[in-house]
Amino acid sequence: MSILEGILTKLIEINLSSAKQYFPKNKRGQQKKLEDLVFDEKIAIAKKLKFIEKEYYEIFQKMKNFRNYMHPYTELKGGEKIDLGASQISLGILNHILNTLGELRFIQGQVWNVVSGEPVYESSSDTIDFRRGNTRTDSFIVTKGFLGKNINISFDLVLSNSGLLNLVYNHEQDSTFNMLRFDGRNENDNGFLFCKHYAEWDYVEKFKYKLKINIPNKIVINCTTKEFILKINDEEIKFTDNKYPKFNRNLPIGFFNELASLTVKKLKIG
Repeated sequence: MSILEGILTKLIEINLSSAKQYFPKNKRGQQKKLEDLVFDEKIAIAKKLKFIEKEYYEIFQKMKNFRNYMHPYTELKGGEKIDLGASQISLGILNHILNTLGELRFIQGQVWNVVSGEPVYESSSDTIDFRRGNTRTDSFIVTKGFLGKNINISFDLVLSNSGLLNLVYNHEQDSTFNMLRFDGRNENDNGFLFCKHYAEWDYVEKFKYKLKINIPNKIVINCTTKEFILKINDEEIKFTDNKYPKFNRNLPIGFFNELASLTVKKLKIG
């Protein structure tokens, strides 16, 4: 369970400002510090923050005995035989936990949820590989980590002449959002789109820019409730019609690729 405890600790640390209200008190009546929390307390806090299902804590308590499957010495010491069925239940619960946590990515100090595909984040180089998948949205991630404020986004984009990257904003659900597209196929197909149904989207406004292929493109985006200010390789992009949907800072943002794998390097959001 040490892996799970470590992940819960990291989640609580990332969301410390909202998590502190759920910290229990110590014997002196003072609120505990993060490093003083025991595993059960971290699970209770994670429930409050809705990182895990409400029922998980109760299931966890019932399944603690099944740890004997991994620790035979405990079985001998307790004198209670754990059969194959109990072991399979224990392993099944462990697999479920790992699958759930496999849908999370910890990027730039924020929690990102994987909607589809297998995005791979390498923290040492601040690199995200958006891999080609078997859905139209390929590798798709979203985060609520920047709600409530205007944001500046910068990154280096490396893509082929058959791939494209979408910056998702105003994400209401996986089938309803706006996006800003960077298209390596055609210099005329960059622009803003609106998704009304899953994997069905239409252009709202286009702009022309020929992206570099297989070498980094420096992207800087200033997202405010009034306008988008976009620079590509230090050149500011002019939007002729300004028909694009404005940025709602109270909704999540995200990214996904289409048609080919690509790489985002040096991602900074703040």
